[in-house]
Amino acid sequence: MKLETQRLFLTNLNETFLQDFYEIFNSDKVNVFVNKMNYEQVVKYFDKIKNNPPKPYSFAVILKENNKMIGTIEIKEKQPKIGTVSYVFNDKFWGNGYCSESLDFLIMNAFKNWDFEKLLADCQEDNISSKKVLTKCGFKFSHTVKEQQISHYTNKLVGFDYFELTKKDYIK
Repeated sequence: MKLETQRLFLTNLNETFLQDFYEIFNSDKVNVFVNKMNYEQVVKYFDKIKNNPPKPYSFAVILKENNKMIGTIEIKEKQPKIGTVSYVFNDKFWGNGYCSESLDFLIMNAFKNWDFEKLLADCQEDNISSKKVLTKCGFKFSHTVKEQQISHYTNKLVGFDYFELTKKDYIK
């Protein structure tokens, strides 16, 4: 499946994006929030998805101007009609609205074309940028769970903020 926004393509993740994927998951700025992956781990990940392709709502986010993969975004079906949104973007492209653009597009498709009724999302409570993206795209803050898990980056307990967006609250 290949979808298109004004500046981006959303397409299936495949081995042609291996180097870009590695760049994302080997960044110190990104690794504050997600686990670091070395090159061998990335290769194993791509070997795994060859045999078990990602679900239909999982995408590589490609910048149209240069065909570079700058992130990944997905909805995992948690229960019938309820999905969990997640994304990670190359820190070199943060602050340009690409995450919001792709998330807006994903939300629109989730509610208009893919039969979801509710979307959930979470992020570390100190991830201010991700919280801004979620609220900009219509998600409402639900609750915080303090000291939920140990951060791989700081080795300290971190809390998570939870957000949700329902089809009936979606305005577009």
